[in-house]
Amino acid sequence: MAVLVIFLFLVGLALVAGGIVLLVRRGAGAGSSGPRVPVPATVVRQVGLRQPPVLEVDYPAPDGRPLRGHVSVPMSAAGFGQALLTGGSPTTVWVDPRRPEDISLQQSGRSGSGRALGGALMLFFGLGALFFGAMFSFLLPFG
Repeated sequence: MAVLVIFLFLVGLALVAGGIVLLVRRGAGAGSSGPRVPVPATVVRQVGLRQPPVLEVDYPAPDGRPLRGHVSVPMSAAGFGQALLTGGSPTTVWVDPRRPEDISLQQSGRSGSGRALGGALMLFFGLGALFFGAMFSFLLPFG
């Protein structure tokens, strides 16, 4: 029983620490991107069989030179229509002028909502493991 309690405490601490790191990283990275500008793009192809889909697109950088990049389709109502784009389809990508290789299909850039959800779930399960570890520790015989 003591091994279970120690295991629950270690797992709980690791999950809480990981959850906090994910939540803090998301907060730090949320404002790192500057204002984005829309540029016309052409879909080259869908890359792989991942969900959400990743599109390979050709687009001009704000300074005019041609670039090719990969962009994830957002998991939203608007993203559903973008997931159906095929090679040669026109679309719009949002480019960070300071880093032209940083593109997104949304004006706000990468939302990080998946990272936030993952961090919150890790924090929740870590606190649960710590709680149950503390509860089981009261069942251990003293002495």
